[in-house]
Amino acid sequence: RALELFQEILFNHVQFGERKARVGASMHNIAIVYLRDGKLNDAVEAIENAIRIRKTALGDDHLKVADSLVQLGIMLLTRKDFHGALDAFDEALEIRDKLLEEKDILISKVLNNIGC
Repeated sequence: RALELFQEILFNHVQFGERKARVGASMHNIAIVYLRDGKLNDAVEAIENAIRIRKTALGDDHLKVADSLVQLGIMLLTRKDFHGALDAFDEALEIRDKLLEEKDILISKVLNNIGC
């Protein structure tokens, strides 16, 4: 049911010309639903689309881009693609380091993911 709702939201965003940032957010949410449903390949494809759209709409150095990169890293860890996961976490960490204070919890969470 959640997937159907997010797909409908995505369709409405696209059909009514919503800002690309909202389309990226919808793709991110769809990726999470796919992951929870065990559809890992679909999840990775959706989160990669979310990252691409968010970078276009918000710029490469935006916290929402970092959020999607962290999710990609988690998905790639699940796939046992450790190098790909590390690359995604490193890019997310770089963005968060630029935008947040040194002791921010979001930085700690990425460091924890890298340590796993």
